[in-house]
Amino acid sequence: MDQNYLFKVLVVGCGGVGKTCCIRKLVYNTFTNEYKTTIGVDFAFKVIKINYKGEDIPVRLQLWDIAGQERFSNLTRAYYKDAFGCLVVGDLETDSVKQDVQLWKADIDAKVMFPETTDKIPCVLMANKIDKPKARENYTEILKAELATLNFDGMFGTSAATGEGLDAALECLCRKILQKVEQNKPQGKTPGNNGIINPEDETKKKAGCC
Repeated sequence: MDQNYLFKVLVVGCGGVGKTCCIRKLVYNTFTNEYKTTIGVDFAFKVIKINYKGEDIPVRLQLWDIAGQERFSNLTRAYYKDAFGCLVVGDLETDSVKQDVQLWKADIDAKVMFPETTDKIPCVLMANKIDKPKARENYTEILKAELATLNFDGMFGTSAATGEGLDAALECLCRKILQKVEQNKPQGKTPGNNGIINPEDETKKKAGCC
């Protein structure tokens, strides 16, 4: 697999669960306790290498930080369009974490299809704030078993403060996306589709005037 990949990844969850903080830790390795509500959608960009089938595959990610209140908006389909995967973030300090992430998972499953297929996009659960005492207390084997019934493609205890579990969750999601791209790529398909970047196209864009 010698292509270059660009994937749009949604980051969703209720307000205050730590979506923006998780993204900042992943992209900039910074953390702040100051909470600011995301309005609409914010974006971040990250390049990582994924070890996939013995190869280090460079993957470029557009991380779409979707505000918690947007689940009730008519604009979600527009925000979700062309996404290849999703990170659903839940707050382990709340007693409603299972119900919250279940609603977001259902929303994604109902509105997003993997590009050029009728398949659901891969979704990985980030059970967040694992560094907090109450969160660790709540993250019991019983809760883990309940969350496992929600059919996520992976589940990780994460912390935006310490970085625990964040890289593992993102790498898991990227591997699931690469698997789906490989499964759904017709023989002889040219680059430029399904998240594959054609290097010649990228060169032309850079050489152009706009």
